[in-house]
Amino acid sequence: ELYYHNRKTGVTTWENPFQDDTRQDSCNVRKSVDFLGGDLKNGVFSLANIDECCDQCVSDSECWGYTFDSDGGLCYLKSSFATFQENADASLFSGVVSGRATQIE
Repeated sequence: ELYYHNRKTGVTTWENPFQDDTRQDSCNVRKSVDFLGGDLKNGVFSLANIDECCDQCVSDSECWGYTFDSDGGLCYLKSSFATFQENADASLFSGVVSGRATQIE
């Protein structure tokens, strides 16, 4: 399941922000996906939701992606990743910031 959250407008859509420069700083989010490794030093935050996790990543120039655990309310900012795990726990959401990373299929 792939969707995009535009942090500037607050709109969540199925449209692809990677094809529209006006959607820079939008977040591409996938449910039940875990980005493994590549955590930023001091890049774990206790946050209320996936949108706040996106905002936290966008505000850090070294961050290109994140994994949010909705059960624990933890946001893990990423500078890189070696691999990702699909069909991970349903509480995990991972995404990238458009303009900073390539789209993950």
